[in-house]
Amino acid sequence: MLSMKENSAESIDLPAFHPSIVESDDNGRAKNKLRLKAAQVHVFIRISEELLTPLLGEDVNDVVWRAWLEQVKYFKTMTASSFTLDDLKRLDAEIQEHQELYASTPGAHFLPKHHFARHVAKDILRNGPARLYWCFPFEGFYRRVKHWAEHSNRKSELMHIATMLSLQKAVELTERAKDGA
Repeated sequence: MLSMKENSAESIDLPAFHPSIVESDDNGRAKNKLRLKAAQVHVFIRISEELLTPLLGEDVNDVVWRAWLEQVKYFKTMTASSFTLDDLKRLDAEIQEHQELYASTPGAHFLPKHHFARHVAKDILRNGPARLYWCFPFEGFYRRVKHWAEHSNRKSELMHIATMLSLQKAVELTERAKDGA
């Protein structure tokens, strides 16, 4: 099984990541979870095979890694800008292959997102490429709203969020007026 072993000759030290993207324990060690924005995850998925394969050594044939690579493959197919029926059939087969590999991983636990992935090919057939209706723009906005909520006094959280949104829009309109003048 693919793992990070502590206090052994086989352990891999994670590089010193910036604290904003790595969750750390009380001793400052990475908890093996990267905190990335949606766009950063998108880039990481695309480069992960090339980035991580040299670090795996003998574990390159591990079922967990193979399941990840299959997910990367279907992600790349899913985010294409156009599709043929053959592309959609291939996408559906890639999703099926990923889920079969994932099911064979130790401790596999299917989540709703695994079920929804089974509908991606049909959704693309009905609605067009996923990049025409994905949620990246909304994720950035949600992050800002979440920040405002965390920094409110909790007594009037919605009022604080509405005030901050109004102030932000006022600043944007003022800047546009200056640029247009």
